Amino acid sequence: MKISDFLFGLLYVLLGASVLIYALSLPPLIGQRYGAGAFPGILGFGFVVGGIALTWRGYRAGDTGTGIIAIAPWVRDPTLLVNVLLALGAILGYVILDEYVGFVPLAFVILMTFFLRSGVPLLKSTLIAVLTIVFIQISFVTLLRVPLPRGILDSLLMW
Repeated sequence: MKISDFLFGLLYVLLGASVLIYALSLPPLIGQRYGAGAFPGILGFGFVVGGIALTWRGYRAGDTGTGIIAIAPWVRDPTLLVNVLLALGAILGYVILDEYVGFVPLAFVILMTFFLRSGVPLLKSTLIAVLTIVFIQISFVTLLRVPLPRGILDSLLMW
């Protein structure tokens, strides 16, 4: 499915403007030139600029009226459609279950599902999944000091 660049650009401008307006309402940090709204403000500004460029491109291409939404050929392919639905399901499942199950088991199941579905051999899938999870866990918890949900492994994780 393809949405018109003109329409999508307008949506990006609206999204960026709303993020920018919200970012301006966030309080500054004491003793800093920038506050909590600095990064969202930059993102909002980028969305507005990118949205304007995309809207202009769509306008120049003449897709402002007819053909706003077109169904792409891949949507008719059951395998690719299942892959998209699986990705969306993985995101939704992670959001719902992360506090209960934890990052490590959920990430393992998600990665293994995608690797095996893509035809990666079992041993290679397992090795890559474990190394990826260990890398992410150490990076977030140790380096960035952002705790990932422990879930059912709460008593087993050392970091």
